[in-house]
Amino acid sequence: IEYLQPIVFSTLEITLEKAPELWLCEACESCFTQNIIPKDKAERLYSEGESCARWVTADTFERSKSSEIVECLSGLFQMNKRVLDIGCNAGDLLDFAKSLGCVTSGVDLSSSSKAILESKGHHIFAKKEDVTGRCDVITAFDLIEHVYDVPEFLHSCARLLTDDGVLVILT
Repeated sequence: IEYLQPIVFSTLEITLEKAPELWLCEACESCFTQNIIPKDKAERLYSEGESCARWVTADTFERSKSSEIVECLSGLFQMNKRVLDIGCNAGDLLDFAKSLGCVTSGVDLSSSSKAILESKGHHIFAKKEDVTGRCDVITAFDLIEHVYDVPEFLHSCARLLTDDGVLVILT
């Protein structure tokens, strides 16, 4: 695959060491690229990049998502429910959950997101392994396609959920 130059990863310009390949899944016939950048480098780039500058819009979560998504989450985000958003960026989804009375936490590698999230009253973790306590709802929007080990990610989310907890993934 030839990418337009310069290649930007989480707002940082990079050079790829290996040529990216487009793969075809024989089971579902979807096409994808995988692990173009080693996990440790990707995590470093996410933590150093200014993801909020790239992905934040003036729209609220409710205005940027479809009515079906907002309606579904409104049913899950009830008073005092513990909500964890993995890959939360500047916390738009957490703002929505907090407005409905939820106790909100987020996971984001970006150090630039931390101050924004704390100023909004959300608890922030750098990695999901740092999360303490169990959650009623875990969300991961536009994230699963960036995960290097999907089964491990799903298992770690399951361990963080209460017995009747819900994991919501959108990609």
